[in-house]
Amino acid sequence: IPEIVVFGGTGLTVPPGDPAALAAAISSLAADPDHARRMGAAGASRARHQFDLGRMVERYAALYREIAR
Repeated sequence: IPEIVVFGGTGLTVPPGDPAALAAAISSLAADPDHARRMGAAGASRARHQFDLGRMVERYAALYREIAR
């Protein structure tokens, strides 16, 4: 989900159907649990900020206003 996951900053992404890439990503997280925790915290913060109910309502309202013009 590119709106939340910034590779290496808020999480890791792997191509669909690529078990080797998934294994490598999991291994990298296991090898550096502090970095994994920081990414998890950063991802949670980004999700709260980007998808806050008030923010989402305002974005939808702005979209509806734009469409109505």
